[in-house]
Amino acid sequence: MNDLDERLARCFLAVFPELEREQVAAAGSETTPEWDSLHALMLIAVIEEAFELVVPTTAYPQLRSYSAARRYIDSPAARKTDRDTTTTPGVAGPGRDE
Repeated sequence: MNDLDERLARCFLAVFPELEREQVAAAGSETTPEWDSLHALMLIAVIEEAFELVVPTTAYPQLRSYSAARRYIDSPAARKTDRDTTTTPGVAGPGRDE
């Protein structure tokens, strides 16, 4: 298991602690009973933090499994994001006035 897989597995285990390590690669919304909308959002937040990226809301529906998250993180779309330059109207953040 490479570093990316190890980090992603830790993300999944943080959100779905009932999973066994061997089950992580097969985890998904169809195979993980605890997977609901709240867990999906928590997983995205944990992945964003762990990989220092921002997942656009348009990508949320794609991230329905470990393999989909793995493909997304490894994609050019994920590499284009920059946490420090992403702005949300009316929300203060790094390098932005409150």
